[in-house]
Amino acid sequence: MVPFRAGENARYLSPVASNLFRLLSGLTLLAILWKAPGYLSLFPVYRETPLVDEFFPYWLSHPRTLALAYLGTVLSLAVNMIRMPRRFLLSSSAVGFAALLILCLHQGAYNDVTFYTAAWNLLWSIWFLCRSRIDSTATLLAKGSWLAHGVLAIILLGGAVGKWTSAYWSGQVLYEIYFAERDFWFFNLLRGWCDDSTLRQLACWYSRIVIGMESGMCVALLAFPGRWSAWGAVILFASIALFSNWMLFSVVLSPIALALVSVYRHRYLTDLAEDPASVENGGCSRARGFLQILRYGRWFGSERRAVLPPRLH
Repeated sequence: MVPFRAGENARYLSPVASNLFRLLSGLTLLAILWKAPGYLSLFPVYRETPLVDEFFPYWLSHPRTLALAYLGTVLSLAVNMIRMPRRFLLSSSAVGFAALLILCLHQGAYNDVTFYTAAWNLLWSIWFLCRSRIDSTATLLAKGSWLAHGVLAIILLGGAVGKWTSAYWSGQVLYEIYFAERDFWFFNLLRGWCDDSTLRQLACWYSRIVIGMESGMCVALLAFPGRWSAWGAVILFASIALFSNWMLFSVVLSPIALALVSVYRHRYLTDLAEDPASVENGGCSRARGFLQILRYGRWFGSERRAVLPPRLH
């Protein structure tokens, strides 16, 4: 028996939906903050050496616009971590999405994929908050999981299509970007072990594996919209940063958060089958290592939820 009813999230999100929303907002905020050191060092450069390009209007090339949009995104995601009425969360998410759109169009940030993947998360959040007024928590998680897989497939398809070229298939692009001179533990290790001709062969196969994994995972997410394909996406995105560049975590943390929606839903259904009363109160039946952070009970504490304002049904 599903203990929640349609309309339960009309004013306040239920504990289950609320903690999923905060999980996604928190990882997206971490992704944005991951780039903070780089942008803090770039702002003085932008002020001292203004970028001039007739394609961009003045306000989309001014460093102040870049700073305000970045700060607006951070504040929006930080506000989303606070439990408050649904309409306030919706307004905050809309502001964050608008700020990210500015970052995606600004001359100083348009080429940073971090803001594109984060924008997808804010768009998903807006949909989630709009549907929560109508759907029960179980239905909301089911639809949200399916939509998250669709968004992830689009992100992976975009990355794969961009690499369907002879230069990427031969490995020349990744050789020049990473294998030749990139100061990173993985490539430093390979340069210490291999000569240049071997490095070029490794770059070729590395590039082809990346293309195959991104293309295959895109299909898997659509064909098998469950937790196993979601975990595959988490591993794929994490490995991209672990074996390429630490700064890429700013790009992959947002899609990792979307992939965890399916994992969270599976945990919810498991606990619902075992102890419906615990799920209804926001609790959980067991703790299993890393999955505890995905559970909706002990992450933020049931004691705090007990004194929250009641939800309208």
